Amino acid sequence: MSGQQYAQFRIARWSDPRWRALGRDAQWLYTQLVSHPDRSLAGVVPLLRRKFAAGAHGTTPAEVSAALAELATAEFVTVDEDTEEVLVRGFIADDGLWKQPRMLAVALRKALLIHSAGIRADLAADLRRLPADRVGHQVEPVVSALLGGPDPTPDVAQAQGVASGNGVGGYVKGVEGAPAPSTQHPHQQPHAGTPAHEAAAPGPEHSAPTSGPANVSVRLVLSAVPRQPEDVQRELINQTAGLLAEGIPAETVTAGLRRWSARPLGPRALPSLVAEVMRQVPERSVQASRTDEWAAVAAELAAESDDPPGPAPAADGAEVDREFTALVSSWQGPR
Repeated sequence: MSGQQYAQFRIARWSDPRWRALGRDAQWLYTQLVSHPDRSLAGVVPLLRRKFAAGAHGTTPAEVSAALAELATAEFVTVDEDTEEVLVRGFIADDGLWKQPRMLAVALRKALLIHSAGIRADLAADLRRLPADRVGHQVEPVVSALLGGPDPTPDVAQAQGVASGNGVGGYVKGVEGAPAPSTQHPHQQPHAGTPAHEAAAPGPEHSAPTSGPANVSVRLVLSAVPRQPEDVQRELINQTAGLLAEGIPAETVTAGLRRWSARPLGPRALPSLVAEVMRQVPERSVQASRTDEWAAVAAELAAESDDPPGPAPAADGAEVDREFTALVSSWQGPR
């Protein structure tokens, strides 16, 4: 669940000829997908036809399938029948999440949990249409991870939960009446509100990346944490990827993972443990600062002594050092 109490619907949608060309059922289903309680901040909803149908009296799962195929044809959604996921195209842009760094970070973490390769590719294309000067540093590492990077080992693939699937360009596998799969490059797919002729052609920068926070997070989790149940391990990877996307150093996140391993906490406690590592001050620095404080207080007390002035007895430097050290050592701090 997204945790949101409301969803935004763009008023400009009603002036979009493609939206007005949709049938009543398709428009109804779109509004349900956008506002569905199970919709993630990445814009992904579980494919649950009976549950969708229950949202309006007298609606059947078959009618939902027809509406879903219509939305897919118009490229308002991408559906993967194998992974049972539906992506609302352009959701992060339309909802304004990209303008809120913390909300965007959560949405990007949810994006890394998507199973469908086709949906991951379409979401990556949507993310690349966000203003690069505002969110490029936050979005681009996740885009690279969504597009695959190097082939992971079997253990990493299982931990990542990445499943194969089609669905690029709105093609719905197994839905009767759906269009044939598009042969267009997935990066060329336009935003739901962008005409196809305005979509940017793929360039060298759109080629498959070699690394990303998802792959790094998997390696960190597998190296720092003993084997966990699949759901726990997947959530740890999700949390780790989000922390890395925020620019937190990998060694700091690793220290937080090790602390998590030693405590009976859920995987969502990882950010708090990483923050604990970031706040920690080395013990030697603390002791040194206390010693300096005590020395200053001892010197102040010696300067304010009520003893009458008189000739000071001669003493060599070593004796003065010993007396001063004894005074500092006996000082217990202010009471």
